[in-house]
Amino acid sequence: TSQKIKLYLKKFGLFELKQSNEWIQLLDKTKNISSGWRNSYALSISKSLMATGLGVKNPTANLTNFESDDWIQVMSTASKVDSGFYTTFVLKKNGTLWARGQNYDGQLGKKGLKTSQKWSKVLLNVDEVSSGISYSMALKKDGNLWGTGWNTMGQLGTGNSNDSGNWVNVLKGVKSVSCGGAHTLALKTDGTLWGTGKNDLGQLGLSESTGTYSWKQL
Repeated sequence: TSQKIKLYLKKFGLFELKQSNEWIQLLDKTKNISSGWRNSYALSISKSLMATGLGVKNPTANLTNFESDDWIQVMSTASKVDSGFYTTFVLKKNGTLWARGQNYDGQLGKKGLKTSQKWSKVLLNVDEVSSGISYSMALKKDGNLWGTGWNTMGQLGTGNSNDSGNWVNVLKGVKSVSCGGAHTLALKTDGTLWGTGKNDLGQLGLSESTGTYSWKQL
């Protein structure tokens, strides 16, 4: 396959108030992407992390609210990126997890921190990360799943509805994780699928509308 990977996205909500209803090329040589709440991130083949939108400071623009309508390099070396609801996580090759954005519900896993425009190291030995609405999940290389943040609907799977301002170990033997708005799915190494959190519209597939505060095999 060609190394030139074309990135096509629908470009909505630009700060110059222009929108597009057609697919347009934005970048090339891109290998990983993530779109969050009013921003977009793209990881290039050279591992440079590019970003545009809300929360991205353009050093050449006269914008005080950290907004950019052009792609700006925000990190020189990255392996994966996940942008969620006013938060962004970057995983580096050495397994360190970095984050910035809002932390009002503890979704960055740094207790006492409100909002961070600067990248902060939040966890070690991480293999995968996923973020929902004001909560986050990080899968470590040893298969242990860690969570932090908003937990009113049981999306952390701690057995209660208490929010967490720090990372807590919530499940073992995990291969992959995916966060929804207020529910979480975890794929275990034995191939079984587990879920926790909100289920009002059947998002957990439990054949009922009741959610769960503890992990259940689906």
